[in-house]
Amino acid sequence: MVRLLEKPKKKKSIFLRLAFVVVFIYVAVVFLNQQITIAQKKQEYQQLSAQLEEQKALNAELRELSENEDLAAYYELIARGTLNYAYPGEKVYVDISGN
Repeated sequence: MVRLLEKPKKKKSIFLRLAFVVVFIYVAVVFLNQQITIAQKKQEYQQLSAQLEEQKALNAELRELSENEDLAAYYELIARGTLNYAYPGEKVYVDISGN
């Protein structure tokens, strides 16, 4: 009968196990940090996209006013929107609900 020679089992080093655990924890922390950064950047992107859409709408409105060459309407828009002017005797209502 042929006997297979069994190699003596080598004990795994505690240092090797500890190094593996440390590397695993490092990779997990880096991964979680990247996920948090990605989520923050997505939120920032959404805010910037909303600002971009608002600016595009304003640009379109100003472009339309400039193409019509209706300076009186443009001045009225500036006076009402930026300077909060109103015509004499006109009642202005302000929405304070924030909606």
